[in-house]
Amino acid sequence: MLGLSTLTVGLLLAAFADAQLTLGSASSFSVLGASTVTSTGLTVLTGDVGVSPGTAITGFPPGVFTGTLHSADAVALAAQADAHTAYNAAAGLAPTQSLTGQDLGGLTLGPGVYNFASSGGLTGVLTLDAGGNANAQFVFQFGSTITTATASQVVLINGAKPCNVFWQVGSSATLGTGTMFAGNVIALASVTANSNVMAQGGLFALNAAVTMINDQITSQGTCGAAVIVLQPTTSSTTTTLATSTTPLVPIPNKATKDGNALHKNEQLVLLGGSISAKLEDVGYVSTEENHFKLDDVLQTRTYIQLDFAMSPVTERAFLPLIAGADINDLSSDAGKVWQSTLETVTRQDGCQRAYYGCQLEDPTTLELLIDWDSKDSHQKFIDSDAYGPFGKHLGTIMSGGPELYHVKFTTPHTTAFSAPVLELATFYFESESSDVEAAFEKFAKVAAKSAEGLVGAASGWSIEEVEHSSLKGNGKARVLVVGWQSVDAHMKYRETQEFKESVPLLREKAKGAEMHHVELKAF
Repeated sequence: MLGLSTLTVGLLLAAFADAQLTLGSASSFSVLGASTVTSTGLTVLTGDVGVSPGTAITGFPPGVFTGTLHSADAVALAAQADAHTAYNAAAGLAPTQSLTGQDLGGLTLGPGVYNFASSGGLTGVLTLDAGGNANAQFVFQFGSTITTATASQVVLINGAKPCNVFWQVGSSATLGTGTMFAGNVIALASVTANSNVMAQGGLFALNAAVTMINDQITSQGTCGAAVIVLQPTTSSTTTTLATSTTPLVPIPNKATKDGNALHKNEQLVLLGGSISAKLEDVGYVSTEENHFKLDDVLQTRTYIQLDFAMSPVTERAFLPLIAGADINDLSSDAGKVWQSTLETVTRQDGCQRAYYGCQLEDPTTLELLIDWDSKDSHQKFIDSDAYGPFGKHLGTIMSGGPELYHVKFTTPHTTAFSAPVLELATFYFESESSDVEAAFEKFAKVAAKSAEGLVGAASGWSIEEVEHSSLKGNGKARVLVVGWQSVDAHMKYRETQEFKESVPLLREKAKGAEMHHVELKAF
């Protein structure tokens, strides 16, 4: 039996937190300036936007943001203080390698602290390889400035996360036109994002302005604490609780809690007791004040994942539009209905963000992707009194009923969703399979290394069973989302030898597949 005390878990989490940089209250901000925040054109910010001690935030609208605007208020002041703390912490780390005089372009770097005595630059592609460690941290220290050239990229592979990448800049940071950037930029002076920059991470100017032009900036929040996986074994022996760098802990096969089998939605209090599950009862476990709840049981899983970070689900809805409906024209009836729809959805408890866009191959089909804290959060909205009038109002611009299901992405999808064009490829299988998951991950790794114009990729299983003409009865959908700079970039990659050799990985066991493109907008 595996005993996990609250003290043991607390000590592990505290030790992990001490080793990782954090933005504190600034983590919710996509952009935070000191003197001003200025946007030109249709900049899209996912997260809060703020300024302190200055007061001026201009360019919204036409720019849009999904969070809250904070102008010289207590929240912005606290965020600036926490950003300063993060800057000093990053600057105080001992370098593991000096890159002074080198260009970051063309390098592949593992976790570490990389130092530039003065200025540094990025021309081309920088690859950050986490080596399979989801908690891997990358810190870049610049004595003065950093400048990226046009169309430069920071590519994250093998589990690297934007929230674990920090750019500590001793003066000003300038992101060149079309740069695809990853990580939090904390500049002692100013941050400038030229036209069409896509940044997965916040832009923080500690003593001057943040300036943007038609950019997409997405805050990453906090990475959360370590992910620990409990894996059933056929042995009755166990090892001690693993750390984040060794995340597998065996537990007895068909073990029970207090002599009873673990069931869906059961909460476990960690007071020297055990966490265990029958193989047929495996699923996801989350934490809430030292309680763990087994929910959304996936019958084909062979492990329990103990995830201390938020693990949301994504609602995927297909909405057939009536002829002539233009949801992007806010002065039209359809545009007004759609705007009201988005406002209603994003006000719901548990709704994190919404994305939408018409399929380029079939503009009469609108695709809506909504990140929820959990499937239960979405269900509460469906069960509420507000849902009936909401559905009736939305139905005035639809030519038929919607189709929807939920997807549990196994890797972060926000980078892909932020791209100019999103490829959505859906593969249909009779059931879930770990072999299929491994094949999809391998395909994504090959694409990340060889595809020009690729922004990011993620995949996940449908939580519900789905219907499709290729299936005998119901089955499961594996949804692959790939962000591209353009449809043309995707089509060019399809002609490469790397694609032709790796795409059979996706198709081998699939009963059917379909693909389309969407120019997603965030709300």
